[in-house]
Amino acid sequence: MRRCRSENVPLVQTDRPGLITDATRARLERARHAATAAECAAAIADLETQPATDRTALEWSALGRLYAQTARRSEAMAAYRAAAIVGPTSAAALCNASYGCRDEDREAEAIAVLRLAVRRDPHLADAWHNLAAALRNVGDLDIAAACFAYAATLWDEAITQVGLSEVSVELGDTATALAAAETAIARAMPGSATDVDARFTRGLAHLLNGDLIAGWDGYAARLEQPAFRITAPKGLPAWRGPHDRASHVYVWREQGIGDEVRFLSCLSDLARDVPRCTVHCSPRLAEIVMRSFPNVHVTATSTPPNDADAHVALGSLPQYYRPVVDAFPGTAYLVADDAAVVHWRARLADLGPERTIGLSWRSRVATNRRNLSYPDLASLRALTQLSNVTFIDLQYDHQPDELAELQSLLDGRLHHIDDLDLLNDIDGVLALCGALDGVISVGNTVVELAGAVGTPAAQLGSGHSPLTFGRTTSAWHARTTYCTKQPADPWSTALDAAVTVLTLQFSDQGKEQQ
Repeated sequence: MRRCRSENVPLVQTDRPGLITDATRARLERARHAATAAECAAAIADLETQPATDRTALEWSALGRLYAQTARRSEAMAAYRAAAIVGPTSAAALCNASYGCRDEDREAEAIAVLRLAVRRDPHLADAWHNLAAALRNVGDLDIAAACFAYAATLWDEAITQVGLSEVSVELGDTATALAAAETAIARAMPGSATDVDARFTRGLAHLLNGDLIAGWDGYAARLEQPAFRITAPKGLPAWRGPHDRASHVYVWREQGIGDEVRFLSCLSDLARDVPRCTVHCSPRLAEIVMRSFPNVHVTATSTPPNDADAHVALGSLPQYYRPVVDAFPGTAYLVADDAAVVHWRARLADLGPERTIGLSWRSRVATNRRNLSYPDLASLRALTQLSNVTFIDLQYDHQPDELAELQSLLDGRLHHIDDLDLLNDIDGVLALCGALDGVISVGNTVVELAGAVGTPAAQLGSGHSPLTFGRTTSAWHARTTYCTKQPADPWSTALDAAVTVLTLQFSDQGKEQQ
């Protein structure tokens, strides 16, 4: 699921106005308005005409921002540090210096700099806002929320209310999230990036509350973000729902494969309501989509068919077909290749009589914030509580030493399949998931595939995810259970829950067989 992010606020003024000459002020004004690559290059050249020893802290800060905008990260970091040196007593200069740290995902260093900044000037709202954003990225959500709330008392910037709303969603505090989002919407310029993020975050809060109608309405605001505006087909009207009279609807992919798999659950509903639909999906999913939805045409290109008369983003289909949780069918909707499932069942049977549990412990995308959603390897030792089980490696991008460490932690019970490309052969992974007795995974493609093919799954997570709708069992996949820990809790909380879920699942299966 695509998430919005409260970005750093604009550069803080680090020089007293009386110390800035008219020429300096003109250079800074041009730098402030630089947006295109050419404008940034010209502004950098303009600022660099001033000898380095004569530059003010504000000029160094402006150069840091421009360097960062043009992907010159090391130079940006050096410029930010120079600003802090030139203005050693300035909390604002320290605040600006934190940008370079955050651009390089060095949150701990940024937090240390920002804490020093707020000690020097407890009333500097920019520093409190940026400290909150950095703390959020390392998982200190309660403190981050408090810092956002304090920054909001120092100024009326809508972006701080967006940050407070976002972190409150992660904490499950939907009342605060909704109130902050409403405040941000009231203050932001309509149609601005902050307004879009505020409406999107308000939608996430409604989804987490289980109010799907209001939630999907807010979730649609993502299509106003730049990445989606670029991706959306040009020259076609948007499909407006089942009552739209379009005869050929083009469906376009917009997010990662895990999200794509989840939203494909609505494709049968669309195919029922329109005479013809063409779907642009990930090439790795093409065979699966054609097999699972035989009345849908699949295309490998992002160009709509000439005779298409409307388009819809794949992630927008729930807005029309899942207005309440009871509208989710709760049935498997992806069809694995039968022969491949038989093949994998035979291969798994050769490993012995134990049940087989697929295991995936992280996603490919690694950032400070996302890593908080993945358990550390040592924590996974808790899974040895599952008796008579062989774990099957489903992690699609691990390193050999990582696999060896986990093999040791799981007492040698982890089996790696050498002849299956877990990253690219999604059809093969779907068939393997269909042959397994269960899956334990974080929220990634693996757990979505397992749920979509009907395999029991325990999904590990930290904090509150809006698309769970505040439930412990998945509305998307009837046999998936959310095993979630609070952000400050150890991973054993979620892992113990996963052990319990699958143990009960196996017990129930045994009773059915009797």
